[in-house]
Amino acid sequence: MDLASRLRSSALVDGLTLDGDTFPVEAAQELISLVPVSPGIGFPFQLDTLYQGSSSAAEGSAVGVGTVSLSSENEEKRWSFGSPPTWRCGLYKLRHRPGRLEIEQLFAATFEDQTGRAFALHYDRHTGRPIRMKLQVEEALHLGPVRLGLARLRPWKRPA
Repeated sequence: MDLASRLRSSALVDGLTLDGDTFPVEAAQELISLVPVSPGIGFPFQLDTLYQGSSSAAEGSAVGVGTVSLSSENEEKRWSFGSPPTWRCGLYKLRHRPGRLEIEQLFAATFEDQTGRAFALHYDRHTGRPIRMKLQVEEALHLGPVRLGLARLRPWKRPA
């Protein structure tokens, strides 16, 4: 996607998420046509982890000082398995599969609770007509220091 398409996609997502229980059909159709279908569908099971690890260090030369190195104590690292390819558009990450456009806030992973941080726009694969939008809701299970979050989609908006 080129920059203009990414910026337009971000603006369309903003319009789709306005208050109310309906969304504009024209905006949804334009968004569906702008975002290319992701090459590859990913796996039905996804695993995303975030952990603290040793940091990467940068080293270089500074005039009049000599060799300089920069490093930090710990660095947040992310590892994913089974996640389909995404497009980054403004403040959103978009994954387009036939019949479904998944939209997530860019920094959603920084929040412990993922409720309301993502939604899916469902449409008819043959006509491109939007059918409904579903909002992500997370249910968490705490097992000592381990927190397991199960995200599911619930009905949210219908076409206007």
